[in-house]
Amino acid sequence: MSTGIMMVLGLYDYLVNMGAFDPSNANARIRAGGLIGGTFLQWTIFAALYILGLLNIRNPTHHKRFMLASAIQMMPESLSRITHVLGLPGYGMLIIMLSVYLSIMVYDWRTDRRLHWSTLTSLALFILLAISIYTVFRSQIWGDWIVNVLTGI
Repeated sequence: MSTGIMMVLGLYDYLVNMGAFDPSNANARIRAGGLIGGTFLQWTIFAALYILGLLNIRNPTHHKRFMLASAIQMMPESLSRITHVLGLPGYGMLIIMLSVYLSIMVYDWRTDRRLHWSTLTSLALFILLAISIYTVFRSQIWGDWIVNVLTGI
């Protein structure tokens, strides 16, 4: 996780030097806030799901679902390439990820006739990520704050 943090901050610095995240441009600050906020929340949710998977190692039903959900949280890195190549909109990756969660829910229902709390918890964290990406992390206040924090480092 620490190498991922260094990579994102390095990417941010590289993009600033290219002019993509020019701190004097309001739209660039919003893009920077989206990159940093979305990435860190994604990693936080990944870590939470992975830890929950480890804590439930003696319960195969929940362990399996938490580990699968933690893997789903890492899908945007590859899905962004696929959606770009196919010309899909940016939210296309969220739709693909949601469809994977829905398939897990269908599996739960078909095998056990109920939805497991681990599936619902994982889905709730995914929805939190999706909503945050399209609300908080796209706000000018968030972008300005992130750029101020990063320029102070």
